[in-house]
Amino acid sequence: PGIAIPVSVTVPATVLAGPDAKIGCTTRVMRSVLTDRGRLYPSPARTAAGSRLRRPAWTLRLVAGAAVAATGLVLAGSATAATYTVDSTDGGGPNGSCTAAAADCNLAAAITQSNSNGGIDTIDFDPSVQGEIDLISDLPRVSDGVNIAGPGAGNLAIDGQNSHRPFTLGAGREQVLISDLALRRGRAVAGGAIYVEVTALRLDGVRIEDSESVSGSTPARCGSAGSGGIGGAIFARVSAVEINDSVIADSKGSDRGGAI
Repeated sequence: PGIAIPVSVTVPATVLAGPDAKIGCTTRVMRSVLTDRGRLYPSPARTAAGSRLRRPAWTLRLVAGAAVAATGLVLAGSATAATYTVDSTDGGGPNGSCTAAAADCNLAAAITQSNSNGGIDTIDFDPSVQGEIDLISDLPRVSDGVNIAGPGAGNLAIDGQNSHRPFTLGAGREQVLISDLALRRGRAVAGGAIYVEVTALRLDGVRIEDSESVSGSTPARCGSAGSGGIGGAIFARVSAVEINDSVIADSKGSDRGGAI
């Protein structure tokens, strides 16, 4: 924070044309800006054969749209992490302000507010939230680092009702940690329970069961759509996934990857 770093970068306008259009592509420019927890990996074209250069722990965030030319960038201080407590079993869209008032924060609202905060927040659950959260619509995409901490896989399940995927993750350079939850009856064209893209994901004490990926087309990447039916429980693209003390049971993919 407060350190000026002399950088000059020019990015074509087509690199990030939309929120989903180019994530995960392996173009030269994308390889040069993908980060892993704040470490910048340059394009292989700029790296000596057989070596991988790591630069100091600072991150360059590029803005989609017109070409960007930046010099003398100043890094802002990191946002303050917050805790959002889910105290409603409502499985619809964002509902509530997640304040101290009773029953004013469903899971979708907690994710939406965490995404906008910018820090690596925590989403936890009030002791009154037990049993199941039955999804009646897709949860918002997780677009920022977050710790989603449940009360135990035997105490609370996020149930996709055979119609929805519990979690879609695209937090970029930040890690998403999901712990002590059950994910049940998720269904999607790729990743029945979790779809993770360009994100480090860690699962601790999670039970995924009865999830399914079905035939169909995934969103277009690099100009072409992917096939569905892949990753009955988890589909990961350009992502590191760590799984600890967890169970994947009775999940299937209509094409391949019944579990992952």
